[in-house]
Amino acid sequence: MNLKEILENSTYTIFPDMYSVAKVSSEFECKNVFTISKDSLETTAIYKMGTASTGIIEEKQNYKLIAVNVAVPFYAPGFIATISSSMADRGIAVLVVSTYSRDYFIVASKDIRVAMCEMEKIGLKELKELKEKNNGAI
Repeated sequence: MNLKEILENSTYTIFPDMYSVAKVSSEFECKNVFTISKDSLETTAIYKMGTASTGIIEEKQNYKLIAVNVAVPFYAPGFIATISSSMADRGIAVLVVSTYSRDYFIVASKDIRVAMCEMEKIGLKELKELKEKNNGAI
């Protein structure tokens, strides 16, 4: 499959909740964490807004998660770049998190409608419900 076909056979879903992105300390506690990323410089957490209780150093709020289900994971060079470039062309900043099965685009809630239009413009189709169980983590 070429990139255009991969995009046209891929789907996306908008998570209904609002999320925060934060730099956190080792004391960070939260009931609904989406993901935590740790490197030698800092620890970053993405979580449902209003669910963290301690350990926030710096926080940005009012973000939406877009889950993208790529038709052929790991075999789609340019997939993330195409989506990111399309968003950038419309002035939308994105944070991208990739897992084994899915890519997530975190965008400011004020930009979600334009982001959805961009997804459709490049060929992705909206999947209204997540079909997999997320073990309550999201």
